[in-house]
Amino acid sequence: GLTTQDDKTKPLEVTLSTESPAIAPFGKHRPESSAAQFYEFVKIDIGLEYEQDGRTRSGPIEIPTLTEEGDQNYQARWDWGKAGGAKSVTVALVKGTPSESTKRPFLSISEKLGKYSPLALCAYLHRHGEEDVATSKWYVSHKYNLLEELKNKNAPTDMRDQVVRTQRSWFGYKFVFKLDRPMPKPITPLNAP
Repeated sequence: GLTTQDDKTKPLEVTLSTESPAIAPFGKHRPESSAAQFYEFVKIDIGLEYEQDGRTRSGPIEIPTLTEEGDQNYQARWDWGKAGGAKSVTVALVKGTPSESTKRPFLSISEKLGKYSPLALCAYLHRHGEEDVATSKWYVSHKYNLLEELKNKNAPTDMRDQVVRTQRSWFGYKFVFKLDRPMPKPITPLNAP
């Protein structure tokens, strides 16, 4: 897993994409519907380095929420022990679509999952994802009670009414992480004799 034959820690190559959260496998949190109705992008900041415009970048990666657009893969790497720009592990729904009546964009929803650490990717996948060992893929879904989130942000009534008309409460998205080698298993705590 973590090291090469010469005991050097080798970066983990990661292919990151999104899928409709309505398609199995679901991950640990199964939304009722895709957040694509209300948000154009989902953003993840976990410390991955990725290629963009021929340059290596680090920091948040924004991925389209719509399945057709989100079918693109993002090639990234996890360099054990390097922060890759992240101070905390966060996911967010961003670039809200305009509401039906006021045309104001839906308010962004962000979730801080913890502080960055050298094992943040490992902890994130084990805590929030489900592994398909046969394909070396991890499925991670996040869901939000959108109506409650908008109420907490004092969002305009028309935005809340638009969510109510869907007759659903839990909206979200699903990340798919394909790893070039197995992720280490969590460390089991020692029991006192």
